[in-house]
Amino acid sequence: MHMPKRLVPIGALVALIAGLVGINALRHPTEQQKYQTKYAAVATRSDKLPAPQVIHADASNAFDFKSFASLTKASDLVAYGQIVGTPKSYLVGSGPNALPFTDFQFRIDSSLKGVPEAQTIVLHQTGGPFHGAIFVVDDDPLMKPQDRYVLFLRRYAPEHYFVLGGAQGRIVVTHGLVHSLGTMVPAARGEGPQVDGVSLHDFEVAIATYAEHS
Repeated sequence: MHMPKRLVPIGALVALIAGLVGINALRHPTEQQKYQTKYAAVATRSDKLPAPQVIHADASNAFDFKSFASLTKASDLVAYGQIVGTPKSYLVGSGPNALPFTDFQFRIDSSLKGVPEAQTIVLHQTGGPFHGAIFVVDDDPLMKPQDRYVLFLRRYAPEHYFVLGGAQGRIVVTHGLVHSLGTMVPAARGEGPQVDGVSLHDFEVAIATYAEHS
């Protein structure tokens, strides 16, 4: 695909399209936070290394979905699955304007709206390693391998998607029950439509019904 010069880098552009319209503030950890988990065990080594510092960011989001029906309608793909493989992180931009992004592999177990181009797709998220620290958007913490979600997704390139509305489009699945991210992450509390403790089956049926009428 031909792209004219001087466009916003693709990672930053995706963040804007996703609704992450601005990083409002960066907060470095306090000394207590910094040393609260001073050391982290490394699975492949017997010794211990200092845990990286975390940089917390407040971000504005352009989307404010009031219901799962509207969230479903706005999504290109709604799918249940699991984060697999090894995430890939990189910086977009340079100097003080650089932002870290991480791409995750998401293996789809069932599609509730839309037809995925592959069983495993790429998810693009703001955050990741940043000059020796970890950059995290407070209300949209980085996903982790083995996490299970129902995700409301917008496509931006073949087999590449971002979660629509950040925390709003990311539903955590644990022990067969679904939970809005805000029920587990205080900074995301109250963002978007809420669900907590509903069975995955019942939630999938409801979303599939919304999809039929969207």
